[in-house]
Amino acid sequence: MELFAFVLRGAIETAINLRYLITHGSDATYEAFVRHSLKLEKQLRDRVVAAIEERGGVVMPMEHGMLEGIEAAFRTAEVEPEDVDPVSRAPWSKGGAFGRFKALGVEDLYGPYFGVQSSYVHGAWQELVQHHLEVQPDGRFLPRATFDEGLAVAPLLIAVDVLGGATVDYLRAAAPPTRDRDVLEGRIDVCGENASAIRAAYRRFRGMPDLTGA
Repeated sequence: MELFAFVLRGAIETAINLRYLITHGSDATYEAFVRHSLKLEKQLRDRVVAAIEERGGVVMPMEHGMLEGIEAAFRTAEVEPEDVDPVSRAPWSKGGAFGRFKALGVEDLYGPYFGVQSSYVHGAWQELVQHHLEVQPDGRFLPRATFDEGLAVAPLLIAVDVLGGATVDYLRAAAPPTRDRDVLEGRIDVCGENASAIRAAYRRFRGMPDLTGA
């Protein structure tokens, strides 16, 4: 379930980003998204160039390949390396990730669908306690040597919920109105309805409160 949370975090962010760009995208937003995505390439490029300069201009074979790949990324994006600030902490959209959830009207999902998974990805304290440590009677912590995961139903339903919505948005943006599109959208909706029914039954089974309002 922990590994599923890692994968789910990336899938949810991608789905939210896709929906945001489709429904709230503008030229400025797309440009900010691309430049923000190239920050790591710019950081790596600067380090490689600095290392080459330190050794008097000698380029190692691996560095040559790295620079070629980085330059190709900038060319494809039609962005000049000088236009990317590698240390900027400004988000590419208003309010960052939470702002994108809010703009889509699903801000209530940010905590349970994104925040928890982010804590797992970054190795936060709660993630360590829940999955990797055993509390001893004297208050110390020892590594957990067993692998005992609970039911993975909830994360799977989260994936269906978020990715289903993103799929419908993408379908409407990519395909013209046709009967086939309507049929496919209807089937996606049914999948979401079934996931909601299973999620409600799962919460009742586990005695869990509804944190999403869904």
